[in-house]
Amino acid sequence: MAALQEADDLIKQDPRRAAELYIQATSEKMTPDELVEIMRQPGTLFSPAPHGVMLQAEHLAKVGVLKTKPTN
Repeated sequence: MAALQEADDLIKQDPRRAAELYIQATSEKMTPDELVEIMRQPGTLFSPAPHGVMLQAEHLAKVGVLKTKPTN
């Protein structure tokens, strides 16, 4: 949990550095500036606590990634 909180803090305090670390870890092809732009879009939330999990699960079921539709 501490590592998630540390990552969340870094995203809030230094989004460019967080983007650079993400690119290094994932080999993402986007630039740090592009990632920072995504991170700053209205409604984007970074938190150690899960948010919107049911919405994501429902979408995954709809597109066939999940075989069983979540109920709650």
